[in-house]
Amino acid sequence: MNESRISYANYVTKFSCKKITEEGCRVFISGPMTGYADYNRAMFDLAEDYLHALGCAVFNPGNLTCFDEGWDHKTIMEIDISVLKKCDVILHLPGWERSKGAFEEAYVAKDWHLNEAY
Repeated sequence: MNESRISYANYVTKFSCKKITEEGCRVFISGPMTGYADYNRAMFDLAEDYLHALGCAVFNPGNLTCFDEGWDHKTIMEIDISVLKKCDVILHLPGWERSKGAFEEAYVAKDWHLNEAY
């Protein structure tokens, strides 16, 4: 495991709630994308790899091709929210609070009483 993966693993372990370590836990990754190189996919993929290693089922919005195909923000958020409501935990990546979409996801997660991890 390279240094950035170890660093991220330590970050998640330090701030995550117990629920995230349960086998089969469904985790939604939430974080900033707009304005980042390649929509910040490297950070999303890093989180996904780590969560899979814990045995979690993961929804990684960075894997959606609709970003590259020009879908509008509203439609993408409708997809995200529909999946988020089926998850157990939302994992907030660094900088999520400055993202309009991630902030909306956090609001829905609270409304649906999902566990949150940082």
